Amino acid sequence: MNPLQTSTGYIVKWFIVAVLVGILGGLSALLLNTAIDLFYFIRERYIHYLLGPVIAGIFLGFVFHKIDISTKSFGTNVFINSVNRLNGAIKGRTSLFKLFSSSLNLGFGASGGIEGPMVLIGGSMSNFLLRRIKPIAKYFSNEDMRIGTICGAAGAVGAVFRSPLGGGIFVVELLYKSALHYNELFPAILSSAIGYVTYSLVLDTDPLFTIPSYNMEVQYIPFIVVTAVLTGIISIFFKIVFYGSREFFENSSIPQPLRPAVGGIFTGMTALIAGQEVLGIGTEYVQKFILTSMSIDIILLLLLGKIFATAFTIGSGGSAGKVIPALYIGALAGSLVSSLLSFEFADSALHYSLVVVGMTASLSAIAGVPIASVVMIIEMLGLKMGVSAVIGAVIGYIIGNNQQFYEVTNDQSFRQVCEHFKFLDREVS
Repeated sequence: MNPLQTSTGYIVKWFIVAVLVGILGGLSALLLNTAIDLFYFIRERYIHYLLGPVIAGIFLGFVFHKIDISTKSFGTNVFINSVNRLNGAIKGRTSLFKLFSSSLNLGFGASGGIEGPMVLIGGSMSNFLLRRIKPIAKYFSNEDMRIGTICGAAGAVGAVFRSPLGGGIFVVELLYKSALHYNELFPAILSSAIGYVTYSLVLDTDPLFTIPSYNMEVQYIPFIVVTAVLTGIISIFFKIVFYGSREFFENSSIPQPLRPAVGGIFTGMTALIAGQEVLGIGTEYVQKFILTSMSIDIILLLLLGKIFATAFTIGSGGSAGKVIPALYIGALAGSLVSSLLSFEFADSALHYSLVVVGMTASLSAIAGVPIASVVMIIEMLGLKMGVSAVIGAVIGYIIGNNQQFYEVTNDQSFRQVCEHFKFLDREVS
């Protein structure tokens, strides 16, 4: 019997693979963050903030139209399709073009997150590596290659969000909404942890966000529930705006190569009204929302600004993700309720609780990953956030997950999904 078919052989095989692709995923995250920082430095030094998204859109339109259409927009859906329909096979060049397009777009100020680029880059690079290491490929079936691709994506996500457990759960939960498959989950979690360690060896190991210590009070729970409900509703509004933006660009007479540039113009106009805070990834602003309260008018302006800026960026075909925008929107939703209550309750602990529940509810509703949402928020902010995170994830998912962004799963007809997401017909063809 092939030793890799025994229990011991299985453990050894996936430990080796998870370590290899986890390291690769961590390096992918480092590479993407470094490239984003480089383009951000160029923009800050030489380019007006309103022109950055437009210039990025011009370059992206050329990349999509002339070189590799699969790098356009929804990298997560391309990844999911490749895993569930193509045994994880992704063109090797896709990771390189996705790295360039995403880092340029986000570094130059387009609004979006990094999980979409990360799963595609990490998964693509891992699949490429596994197929070319003969001692590994010799014993690998198509199913093994598929799981290896999942592990690479998990390593990248765990690294970039500094979430060694949540990164693995996030990637697997994207693929299966009704169940988590242990044969994929365990290697993915190990790869996520290795990716996190690899990333931490180069950069700091601090959590993505920090929050002061405080005591959770039982009397906060009604306000937490209200915040989760409100955030779920806001998440639905975000989806409506997003799909409206997507439909506008898909049905417009604007030539496809020019659409990201036009989206960049709209994003810049949004920033002109709402402020520069709605541009880029926005991690530093989420931290600010956690620690400080703001006036209601500023919160509403930033909330609407981030929603529309992200919708214009991704809706026009810009390369970006939605996890950080979801956290940004959720933090503002929690801050909004906190500001409304501040007239009666001047309590910083209540503010922290509401911001956290907003972040978790928004992530759960928009990404459709309630379990990963809880785990990632706890890893980012600490175990003391557990109650708020659980309530937010459950309520947010129930209210806001009526229509998922990531819909290509083994339980669905891929062609039916393409009919819903018309833009994917060109992405994966």
